[in-house]
Amino acid sequence: MMGLLLMPGLPARAAALAEEKLPTDPALVTGTLPNGLSYIIRKHRNPEGRVSIWLHVSSGSLNETDATQGLAHYLEHMAFNGSANFPAGTVIPFFQSLGLAFGRDQNAFTSFDQTTYQLALPGGGRDVLDKGMLFMSDVAMRLSLQTAEIDSERQIILEEKRARSSAQQRVQDQIFEKLAPESALGRRLPIGIEPTIKSMMRDEFQDYYSRWYVPSNMTVMVVGDTDPAMVADVIARHFGGGLTVPRPTPRAVGIKPSTKQRAIVATDPELTRSEVSFTRLEAPRGPVTTVAERRREMVEQIGTWVFGRRLSAELATGRASYLSADASIGEWPGTMRMITVEAAGRPGTWRAMLKDIGTALQRARLHGFTEREVQDARTALTADAEEAVQREVTRPAREVLRQLNGDVTRGSRTMSAAQRLALFQRLLPGITAREVSDTFTAAFDPKNGIFIAELPATDGVPSEAEFLTLGRAALSVKPGKPADVARATTLLSALPKGGAVVESVSHAASGVTSMWLDNGVRVHHRRMDQRKNEASIEITLAGGQIQETPADRGITEAALRAWGRPATSRLTSTQIRDLMTGAKVRVRSGMGGDIVGLTVSGDPAELERGLQLAYLLLTDPVIEEPALEQWRDAELQRIVQRKTRPMQVLMDTSAAA
Repeated sequence: MMGLLLMPGLPARAAALAEEKLPTDPALVTGTLPNGLSYIIRKHRNPEGRVSIWLHVSSGSLNETDATQGLAHYLEHMAFNGSANFPAGTVIPFFQSLGLAFGRDQNAFTSFDQTTYQLALPGGGRDVLDKGMLFMSDVAMRLSLQTAEIDSERQIILEEKRARSSAQQRVQDQIFEKLAPESALGRRLPIGIEPTIKSMMRDEFQDYYSRWYVPSNMTVMVVGDTDPAMVADVIARHFGGGLTVPRPTPRAVGIKPSTKQRAIVATDPELTRSEVSFTRLEAPRGPVTTVAERRREMVEQIGTWVFGRRLSAELATGRASYLSADASIGEWPGTMRMITVEAAGRPGTWRAMLKDIGTALQRARLHGFTEREVQDARTALTADAEEAVQREVTRPAREVLRQLNGDVTRGSRTMSAAQRLALFQRLLPGITAREVSDTFTAAFDPKNGIFIAELPATDGVPSEAEFLTLGRAALSVKPGKPADVARATTLLSALPKGGAVVESVSHAASGVTSMWLDNGVRVHHRRMDQRKNEASIEITLAGGQIQETPADRGITEAALRAWGRPATSRLTSTQIRDLMTGAKVRVRSGMGGDIVGLTVSGDPAELERGLQLAYLLLTDPVIEEPALEQWRDAELQRIVQRKTRPMQVLMDTSAAA
């Protein structure tokens, strides 16, 4: 007789997670003014004595109309061309009076769903913040938008559009136009189109500005070495006079979930590589605000992480036809979810790449992932979270602002590194290989997907009907289970014999101690506390490009494949990758005109592991044949691509002269 074990507690626990709200970083000071403007302030001392202000406007190109394509980005430019307190021509002198450089300490960007203005100030006192907030509040509420200034900026916008018009950009434009043809997506590219850029007048700017640039649709973020209470007071003084109106409802984009298989083929004569992908569109889920929603994200994240590792392992063996491949699940807030597996490679290989990603995807869907693979993901995610806790106090302010801005865009809660780690430690052990496999299988269901090809015009371009047939065939295969490959257990079979310091001299003014080792190696050491719980070791060897001849130009970079995809006579690059999974230390290669080097950086407690790998790469490096061939293919593509870009041609011609 077979019994069935019931676990009545599981539904109750799931319901509890669904009700439990994610925590918010206690270091944040948040608030909302009576007119609806939100603010987030975080006291942070890296860099010391400086403060950065970001103004996030929750509107981008998706809120344009067919007649105003490109207006959101154009308006971003106009923010520096005159306002109530900063007449046209005075903004750059104003920044210079604060000791700032226009373009370095000030910036802005426009995307589909936001326009964000950035300003880095040289101090955190009230007087400096007053000046910075005066400028930002002018951008938010008091732009002049004079006809003469709009007209003078028009040619700059057109030149920027032309400069961006690379082969890759032109192909992306084709894809966006066809990705969701029932929607406005393809007609809302942030840079816009020439006819509307040339024709938009002041009334259209005023209409967009008055509708979307309202306090209830904005968030001011301030991170730096200053007093949060004083910052909140300055924000209220400068932004409190803005209009009190309801937050505007974003325009409907009209994207519908995929309901059938179809194909998109985009080409360009200047494209130098081929790309193929399989994409599914789903309705957006909305902001992640509960523990259950974050757990669901973790499950999806683990699935794409493991699948990406499989793709990279195939690449390392030389069995893959692609030069790069990956899988992703992402959400455009309020617009759509995109689920994608993609591969890129040499022209002429798109058929093989389509088969390869189809086989890999079906193998994962049919047979799932192993517990060992999922445990690797748990280890890596936990290690990253632990490292984030160690570094949170001294991570750069710009990194903090990027996180805040991303969370504002998504409508998510900003957690501290410690809160994220605690959540990982609590949830990851309960995420099983079966759950990850089932979630991945459902997400990448081929029934309602879009096969996309981005091809050079001479690459045997198929019709969309032909490509659809090939895509269906690629995802109808039934491959066997992946082989269970034995793993290495150690980097070194025996530790190397240690050396000795034979001379040591300290330089008090610089804080540098210089040493000679008994094998002739020169060592310089300096203690710094700008970044907590982080150390960096630079291993530099004389040589490199300066020693190349016309006959072997590029050989230095080719030789560094032994370090770029590290392998030894005993360990493959995949085995080394697996051994370093979860390590809070990184080993990277680099070169200059007259040097090559390795950098070992990360948690000081784990430098030993990184130095063991560096020792291997210095004493027993091996260039795997696939790594060399893939580098060669990528370089040949890059050379061809450079010849299609006027600025690159000019630089190469100047260098040759």
